[in-house]
Amino acid sequence: MKFFILLFLTFFSIFSFAQESRDSLIIAKIEVIQSENTLTFKPSVQNNGVYHYVLDYFLLKKKTDADKNLSVNQQKGKFTLKPNSIESLSNTTINQTQGQQITAILFIRDEIENKLITKDSIKITTKELRPIKETSLMVMNGIVVDDSK
Repeated sequence: MKFFILLFLTFFSIFSFAQESRDSLIIAKIEVIQSENTLTFKPSVQNNGVYHYVLDYFLLKKKTDADKNLSVNQQKGKFTLKPNSIESLSNTTINQTQGQQITAILFIRDEIENKLITKDSIKITTKELRPIKETSLMVMNGIVVDDSK
């Protein structure tokens, strides 16, 4: 009888450790690219394990401007994450103004078990935007083009 109890406990502990390590192998990341007065959010999910997973994502973006006006944008979808791969999710571009605060949160959830696996968040506060001066732009003079046929 003790043998069966020991076997059951060993099996249960191996199964529970495998579950925890699976969740630590999936990593969510939000990358932000700034160009002039826009911010582009590029969320991605990385699988460092050897199994396929069917997952859901939920991307929430909150933007509060200087006048305390709140704008909320949501995106969600389903995807399959292959072993040892990186999956890029839906990109979003937001206009940037002075004195605003932007928060983006990415949730990754297992579709079958309906369980949160990982998440990532980023918070951006804009204090001052500086316009690009025309004198700082590079000007090219004297370009020679060969238009021979």
